[in-house]
Amino acid sequence: MLALSLLIFAGTSIYAIKATSTTEFCVSCHERDIPFEEYQSSHHFINREGIRAGCADCHIPQSPTRMLWAKIMAGKDLYHHFITGKIDTGEKFEEHRQELAEMVWHKMESQASETCRSCHSFEAMDFYAQSEGAAKMHQMAKRVEEGLQFLLSSGALQDFLTNHPVTSAAFPLEKYQNSIKFDLHNPDLSPETEQLDAKFWLALD
Repeated sequence: MLALSLLIFAGTSIYAIKATSTTEFCVSCHERDIPFEEYQSSHHFINREGIRAGCADCHIPQSPTRMLWAKIMAGKDLYHHFITGKIDTGEKFEEHRQELAEMVWHKMESQASETCRSCHSFEAMDFYAQSEGAAKMHQMAKRVEEGLQFLLSSGALQDFLTNHPVTSAAFPLEKYQNSIKFDLHNPDLSPETEQLDAKFWLALD
């Protein structure tokens, strides 16, 4: 009986995740009219390759834990849709456009552009077919990524931090394993605050 219940729960959950991840579902709220119109004129909607990226492709991570978290956080959209009406008019949307954009930018930055990387990869890029500016940025990003991967995998980064006079006192890290860790709650910050943004950090002199 328990196994059957778990099976039904899992099946229902998978169906719900898939059903709420379609572009049709995402734009079913009238708040999405403006973003959808802009999306239809973008390269992600129509292009010479005939490849279309939907809402979920860009806004829902592929990893199960982050996907689940994205679904949970999407509850705020329902809250604003049914209760606050935060962006229920074109005027309100324009008022909050920058705020909404920065929220998405910070999210993608904190996740190392995970959703972008599910389609794009440096290895598949034809730099000669890109504009000069785009090619330079992508080539630089590729070299930086490869360099960081080498530093991590070779142990060179840890050796550098261990021996540098500024960071050497923090090692070995094992001495912190029994330390007491606690979170500082700031009632002035909403649950949606991107706490990885340095402007919210407390600087100790």
